[in-house]
Amino acid sequence: MLISLTKVRIIFSYAITNVYSQKVLAAGETKHAWTNKSLKPVNAESELPEVYSLLKKIMEK
Repeated sequence: MLISLTKVRIIFSYAITNVYSQKVLAAGETKHAWTNKSLKPVNAESELPEVYSLLKKIMEK
């Protein structure tokens, strides 16, 4: 699940559940930064406008 989106960062959370018991086996989150090929931070809104726009719409739901 997408839980946070900024122009330079994105955070996802996740849970792994047992299909039969629905018991949560593991949960966590990952934090990522938008970077260029040199691994320097970039503004996703200006560098990747289509991707950023799509993710922003998902966040608004």
